[in-house]
Amino acid sequence: MMVVRPFLRDGVDVYVRGDDEVYFVFLATRKRITAKVKPLLIQSLAWLDGSENVDSLAERMARLHGADARDQFVAFLAYLEHKGIVIESDWLTFTGLDEQTLALQQRQLSS
Repeated sequence: MMVVRPFLRDGVDVYVRGDDEVYFVFLATRKRITAKVKPLLIQSLAWLDGSENVDSLAERMARLHGADARDQFVAFLAYLEHKGIVIESDWLTFTGLDEQTLALQQRQLSS
């Protein structure tokens, strides 16, 4: 896993159906990914705001649901990252844009 501080990507809507099914819809392309997962993993999506690192989140999962849940959570994050649903919270800084363009893009994202 490459993401350090997981963040649910802007432009992806999340829909939950029942207790164990979640849909991720990419708004720009209407691409939809469906995942059947345990309810505790669906609940953990609320944690993915970029404020905590993966280790901290995984430890929280272990405290709440046990060591097996920790491993499931890490695997779920890896899946979300692979699908482009979870990214680094400060992804824009890794684009290689010059400072002026970067500042413009950050202003546009903040509006």
